[in-house]
Amino acid sequence: MIIINAPSFFSLSWKIIKGFLDVRTANKIEVISTRKIWEKKLKEMVDEDQLPSDYGGKGESTVVRMEREASEEGDVKRRVMHLLHLRSTGSYDFSLEEGESAEVVIYTRSLGGAKFDVQKIDSKTNIVSGVSVNHKGKGEETEAPTSQSVAKDIKGPCKFKVKATSNGSMFSTDKFLIVCNIN
Repeated sequence: MIIINAPSFFSLSWKIIKGFLDVRTANKIEVISTRKIWEKKLKEMVDEDQLPSDYGGKGESTVVRMEREASEEGDVKRRVMHLLHLRSTGSYDFSLEEGESAEVVIYTRSLGGAKFDVQKIDSKTNIVSGVSVNHKGKGEETEAPTSQSVAKDIKGPCKFKVKATSNGSMFSTDKFLIVCNIN
């Protein structure tokens, strides 16, 4: 595993942490903070024509690719995403401009799941409340995550908050990808 663009404090912390791990395990993980170094490493591993330009290659940038794929899906004008690491509660805010509307979709492999609310920030009125989202599979890394739409046809202009409350214990952390498809 290679972790790139890591904050410098994490790189320093990693040097300490890996001393507590089995040498074979620690040698399988590389943490690189400096762009010049991680670009060189990625170019050693991936053909430069296939590596996205925002990672130092000559390939299509990830932003351009995502915009292209969104436009191929139909009415999606733009897409905003946020990876939520949820222990007990968490949230993500996004904005819609005049004439825009959005659908909020949650992706997860969390078996415990969480309940989601979507609210207008200015009035604190809920558009949806208590939508339960959890993975339908066995939770294995090889499975595709479960996706569920939690709110459709949200209209702008306004700022919105996607709030999540974990169904799991406070000692575990689950991951949820919040995707707002905006058209």
